[in-house]
Amino acid sequence: MSKLLFIVFLSALVFSFTKDNQADIKPPSSFVYICDSKNTTKYHLSKTCRGLSACKHSIIQVTYKIAVKKGKNNLCGWED
Repeated sequence: MSKLLFIVFLSALVFSFTKDNQADIKPPSSFVYICDSKNTTKYHLSKTCRGLSACKHSIIQVTYKIAVKKGKNNLCGWED
């Protein structure tokens, strides 16, 4: 029984790391939304994302590659 429990635990652990790593992988041609501020580090999949509600600057649509170049290389926590 303990061997089975260990296998289930290990599988869950591997899945959780895989899910987290895949969440930030976007195809280079996909569009994302960012708050056009120097202080932000997140990108958003939807223009109406709750995380963009505090943006005091303009919200712009850019490719994922451009977002990363601008320092927005983390997916918003509301969209995980």
